[in-house]
Amino acid sequence: MFGGGPQHGAFTEQSLKPPLRELWSVRTGAPVVASPVVADHMVYIGSRDGVFYALDSQEGHTRWTYKAGGSIEAAAAIAGDQVVFGDASGGLWALHCATGRQQWQRRLSSAVRSACAVQDDQLFVGDDAGTLWAIDWHSGEANWQVSTGQEIVSAPAATDDLVVAGSWDSGLYTVSSSDGELHWRLDTDGPISSSPTIAESTVFCGSDDFSVYAVDLASGRIQWQVELGGMIRSSPAVAGDRLVVGCADGNVYCLETASGKQLWQHRTGEEVLASAVITGDVVYIGSKDGVLYALDLANGQVQWEHRTVYGVYSTPAVAEATLYIGIAHYYVSAFAPQ
Repeated sequence: MFGGGPQHGAFTEQSLKPPLRELWSVRTGAPVVASPVVADHMVYIGSRDGVFYALDSQEGHTRWTYKAGGSIEAAAAIAGDQVVFGDASGGLWALHCATGRQQWQRRLSSAVRSACAVQDDQLFVGDDAGTLWAIDWHSGEANWQVSTGQEIVSAPAATDDLVVAGSWDSGLYTVSSSDGELHWRLDTDGPISSSPTIAESTVFCGSDDFSVYAVDLASGRIQWQVELGGMIRSSPAVAGDRLVVGCADGNVYCLETASGKQLWQHRTGEEVLASAVITGDVVYIGSKDGVLYALDLANGQVQWEHRTVYGVYSTPAVAEATLYIGIAHYYVSAFAPQ
């Protein structure tokens, strides 16, 4: 799922050293801003053309497609033999991974731009009506729902018995995964579209108030708050004592997880709205300037870059020694070491 798992750490010890070469590229019918998910030699991703694509991970061949009810802008989630995603019509669609056959379908309150997260047979997702949903993974029935003040576009994060979600009402909500009861709420000074990341006992999240927050998972107490140079709609990627996040000021920042101290920053040519994935000691992240960057985790130096015409909004997924991403406006592409 988005960020590699329900805690969204976006880190793998698997090394993927640049430079990379393009293995394949598949054109869709509209821009691709969703992030891919990968399982069992298949890449799953939706497009604004309203089509969900299942692609062979090594060759890029289309295994199957499924026409949903509206534009697809967020990452799906996979568990067992099922993949689930939401769309702009407010539909949640559960499909069989191998065949694309519909398993179930559910209508939510409004459009879904939130990536799905799954844990312990429950799917967690937000919608534009500001509702956080817990859906039974197998049946599609709603177990509970929680209303916030405005839309939820960030992906909920889950760990143990808690779910954390940001809302456009500026609140970061933590609720019980079993019944949705509010555990704590943190109010920031700007809308939250950055997806929270849980690392051990800390929640990391960005806000439109220009700040990255480190919050104690149990109590909701702020451990540190660091103001950067713009809105933060990128989601933090965490590798040990380092956190990497993109910013609307055009920079990629690396912060110390314990203190928030800035370790380095790298300037791109435009806003960085996509999120990073960290593979070993390399950071891969796209920018609105149309570049996919490979940065050294130690110092932020550019190790490799791939240039396209249009901005990169998709967050990479790394599996099978390959990087997968929605890129070049209408394409899903795969890159591997040269």
